[in-house]
Amino acid sequence: MSLPSTKNVVHESETQRQYVRLPVPAQVTVDGKEYDVRDLSSGGLAIDKVENQIEIGKRLLLTLTLPFTAFSLDISIEAEVQYYDTHQKVLGCQFVNVTPDQVSLLNHVIKSYMAGEIVKSGDLLNVAARENFVNPRKKASTNKTPVVNIKRQIPGLLLVGVLGVVAATFIVGNIYDSLFVLKSNDAVVQGAQVQVRSAAQGIFISKLEPGTTEVKAHQELGSVNGDDVKSPCDCVITEVNRRDGEFVIAGDPIVTLVPKEGALWVVASLKPVDASRLQLNNPAKISIAGTKVDVMGKVASIKSETDFYGSRVAQVRIIPDQALPVDLAGRPAQVVFETK
Repeated sequence: MSLPSTKNVVHESETQRQYVRLPVPAQVTVDGKEYDVRDLSSGGLAIDKVENQIEIGKRLLLTLTLPFTAFSLDISIEAEVQYYDTHQKVLGCQFVNVTPDQVSLLNHVIKSYMAGEIVKSGDLLNVAARENFVNPRKKASTNKTPVVNIKRQIPGLLLVGVLGVVAATFIVGNIYDSLFVLKSNDAVVQGAQVQVRSAAQGIFISKLEPGTTEVKAHQELGSVNGDDVKSPCDCVITEVNRRDGEFVIAGDPIVTLVPKEGALWVVASLKPVDASRLQLNNPAKISIAGTKVDVMGKVASIKSETDFYGSRVAQVRIIPDQALPVDLAGRPAQVVFETK
């Protein structure tokens, strides 16, 4: 996190808000969708670009992600909706049922950000492990010698130890992932596609039975104005482009096929900055939707393309170490790359 500017700190009167809000560069996930945090305090946050209005008083389970230089910290926290600005699309939430550890972590990050200090993983571990809220002690009698009850302290010490181990494991895992692991949830199994197109203009009459997934070479797929449309190969149908009774013109695709004897590969989309960490032949683990077996593969090519919205994306082609069944063509997949 960079050094803050004094003008970025939002101060409000005591009757308005009990906390100082900061425009911290963080993200929050609500119902599986990620948003930018407009400002953050130890008592709540404001979320930018929330398109759908959420009723006041509704409680949400949020995942707050705080990015740092070498790692990121995810905090699961419950919040209650306080307001929704329909013009700026800003949702304001107040934290509820927060634990002392969550408050301590938020206070530590916010104070460090205000002071311009770099947050270190060791500091967060110390904050998570120490006792941050202590009950007031009763005044001891001057006539009695204080007695330390070791048995009563053991559960607390064990809890602190467990929290320390969990926090250390979490932080080390995040650091490892940020340094050596890349993940793409936007991947698809592909193969050499063959598009059967109409040679004439007219009404397409399908000869395929509903639910047909495979066709043989020279099998009749249908006809247009009496001209037969045939399959060029023993193929798997990946897409039916025109339905029975649709009007087509010459050149319109009728059916998209993948030859049975053809090899399949996987194409994954990444941000260009992430793709720059990859090298050819980097190992990758492929998880294909609808299958229970992970397949290993290697990076074969990396190229830049423009997506539907005009943004640059990197298309990474992965060749599996084993042949994939041709009926998996078109399936979505997840790819985890090892970069070390």
